[in-house]
Amino acid sequence: MRSRVIPSRRRRLLPLALPLLLPLLGAAHVSAAVTDTWTGAGSTVKWSDPANWSLAAPPGSGDTVVFPVRNPPLPAPASVDDLPGLSLAQLQVSGEYQFSTANGASLTMTGDLKLGDSSQTSDPIPPFAIPIQSSLNPFRIYAYSYEPFPLGSNVSDQGGSVELDSGMLDLRAGGTLQSPVIYFQNGRLGIEQGGSLNPSGVSFPGAYGINISLGNDGTPATLASPLTTGPAGGSITVGAGSTLASPINVQSLYLDLIPTQGSLVSGSISGPGGVRVSGGLGGTASLSGANTFTGGLTVSGPYAPTPAFTLQVPNPQALGNGTVAVMGCTLDLTSSPSTWSNPITLDRYGVLEQAASGTATWSGLITANTGFVSATTAASTLKVTGGIQGNAPI
Repeated sequence: MRSRVIPSRRRRLLPLALPLLLPLLGAAHVSAAVTDTWTGAGSTVKWSDPANWSLAAPPGSGDTVVFPVRNPPLPAPASVDDLPGLSLAQLQVSGEYQFSTANGASLTMTGDLKLGDSSQTSDPIPPFAIPIQSSLNPFRIYAYSYEPFPLGSNVSDQGGSVELDSGMLDLRAGGTLQSPVIYFQNGRLGIEQGGSLNPSGVSFPGAYGINISLGNDGTPATLASPLTTGPAGGSITVGAGSTLASPINVQSLYLDLIPTQGSLVSGSISGPGGVRVSGGLGGTASLSGANTFTGGLTVSGPYAPTPAFTLQVPNPQALGNGTVAVMGCTLDLTSSPSTWSNPITLDRYGVLEQAASGTATWSGLITANTGFVSATTAASTLKVTGGIQGNAPI
């Protein structure tokens, strides 16, 4: 008689149990995500060195990584990401470290990036130099440090937007935000020499508008990415010697430009909104783009009989297609022959000045309340053909 092999009960139950076990195994994998804190206790400075981490193992995908506050904060130790393909749920950098990469490593973020700590007061803080990509919409970046936290790497957001939730983030050399949309939440973005935004353009639709400081470290910087303001408007500070070459579409009521000594706003400004140039910091700046904005131009400086701020305009198009108001400063026409047609109001000792040699013609109505109209050299002539009203001296 042929013998018959009877399968064991374990063998018969295993196929039935697999569908029940697989979800549990998946859940166990998800729950395995941990928080790993950098200790720097290893013999190397690499992320792959288990001795550098609080869990005695390098971080894995889905983990949260923390670089804690150090005391004393400086000198900043090196920390080298040599783990290609690492994806983190969150990265928190609270102390000063010299970050770099090896083996082509970069980070994929599935959660927030938190940079800095309120106790950080050292300057300069070393820049964060690890490339980051995210598919979140928005990808949130927090900058908590007392000083601006520097970013020296590319941040690519396939999700479509970046949200700067607080603090001051500075784009240093190599630092780039590639997102086409940036939301500000009480934050400020500094762009220094070598830092940049998406070259195809960036819009700022959030409730806090735009808040950019260009060349705020004292080194001249240039920004050329097209910019579009949202309903909230906002401000752009242009540091000494820096150039704002970006085409700007003003969709808000006003965009505030804050130039400083030697700064240049050369990009074309368009849209239904207006532009307010605030020269409260003094000095001489230039507005030179072929502008078509229709919401009016207001130029203001410190309140004083002798204005401490001068805005030079080398062409009539720079004033846009609306009215002009000059208060507490000088609007200097620096090209001739030329014809200027905007209606203009001079208040608070505002001055309309033709300093260049030759003849400039102002064909718009001039309202001089407490201001002046002048040609400052023997070789310069300012012809007024549109009429003058008000009681200020000419």
